[in-house]
Amino acid sequence: MYDVRSAYEILRNQINSFVNGLVPLMYDPYSPEHADAALLKEQLIEQSNDFVQFLYHAVSQPTTGIDPLVEEEDGVALVQFWYTVLNIKLHTALSQDELVHDGYQSQFVEALQHAERAFTFIRRRGKKMTTSLLPTHDDMPYLFWIAWKCRDEKLRRQSANLLRASNKMFRFESEGYWGIVIERVLEIEQFPMIVPDSRRIYDLEVLPADVGLNGRKQVLLTYTIGKRAVQGSPDWIQEYISI
Repeated sequence: MYDVRSAYEILRNQINSFVNGLVPLMYDPYSPEHADAALLKEQLIEQSNDFVQFLYHAVSQPTTGIDPLVEEEDGVALVQFWYTVLNIKLHTALSQDELVHDGYQSQFVEALQHAERAFTFIRRRGKKMTTSLLPTHDDMPYLFWIAWKCRDEKLRRQSANLLRASNKMFRFESEGYWGIVIERVLEIEQFPMIVPDSRRIYDLEVLPADVGLNGRKQVLLTYTIGKRAVQGSPDWIQEYISI
């Protein structure tokens, strides 16, 4: 049986390893490594199911005392957040079709609810008082990812608000640009109803950049719209955003 911290760290490491090591293979579906990536994806799905029993046990523990919050509840909420994100990524990351994310709206909602619950618990008790986990800068890109991929206006605004609030609460100075970047993504993909495939950002890289002429810090966005593209392709668009 896992404890909260080990479950959190295992899930976070699984996602980062999958995203950084395997997802790049999606650009070459005819590569021999593509089949290996698909196999490892299935293995990770099986491993992630091991957390179901842990999560069921953790959230079903009876609360004690007057305070409705159990000691580890904020940490459990973070584990649930990472578990939900991992499952969405495992089922979508190797797809060449950006529209695949539209089938996971309920999971996006669930992931955001877990993140909001964790931050609410910590805010109510005070982050210095908690004996559980605190969100780290590693959580922020995945909150951003939810806002980017869900393409639901209400959910996107909730995610963007949580990004800004969490940055203010935990002072992630080096990661404070995620709330600003998602606003730019919303501008690019702005559409009255469902964002059509031709207007969707397929790939996006966000890197800190030098200070701009106005003296403000900047980030460099590199992205593609309506298609995937190999690195170095003229289909990639670059722009700087002041933060």
